[in-house]
Amino acid sequence: MVSGTFGFCSIGAAILLTGASVAHPKLDHLFYVLNADAGKAFWGSADRNLDEWTTQFFPGGGERASLAEHLPWGRGTFLKSDAALLPLPAPNVVALDDSKQGELRTLRLRVTSPRRAPAMTIYWKRELGLESLAVNGKRIVEDRDDSAGKEVPYRRLFYFGLPEEGIELSMKMRSSASIELKVEDCSYGLPEIPNQTYRGRPDHIIASPFINSDCTVVIKSVTF
Repeated sequence: MVSGTFGFCSIGAAILLTGASVAHPKLDHLFYVLNADAGKAFWGSADRNLDEWTTQFFPGGGERASLAEHLPWGRGTFLKSDAALLPLPAPNVVALDDSKQGELRTLRLRVTSPRRAPAMTIYWKRELGLESLAVNGKRIVEDRDDSAGKEVPYRRLFYFGLPEEGIELSMKMRSSASIELKVEDCSYGLPEIPNQTYRGRPDHIIASPFINSDCTVVIKSVTF
């Protein structure tokens, strides 16, 4: 699916239930991001406030900041705190073919996740104006009902169930300018940090069932 709408959803992780219990747990939200371009990593949360479990990831309460410089979907503000920079390999993008016929440029890419993450998102600037997009030879139909995301600078392609060999991405556009893509792979579960032990969630708290909750994200930019 191709989409240009990046509303993060006002995460329900901010909901606090009084008298939380195993039968009626409260929710919280946490994710780990490694920005391979910047060589930085951080913990992020869409929660408004920390709880007894998330506090350990945000010493001193962390800071509330925009993540837009790291993540195309990072609109609004999030709780953020520096994290250990782990040796996680970034998504890999290799050009298979780059040709031009008249004003139409065709770029074929092989996109893989060396760490075998099961989900991948590919972002490109909205003004690129693609003529067509295909994955493994199958043309992708764009979501044209995009009114809610007009102010967002990126469009994106989601791919779930990423095979080990990755995907072949074909992009056709009427542009001779360099094309920058941001490629993000996402694996389920938070990473283990060497020499650092974090407490498990108590029984009365569970992870929010929302975007990137309890996920490890690695993002990298490439230009062709």
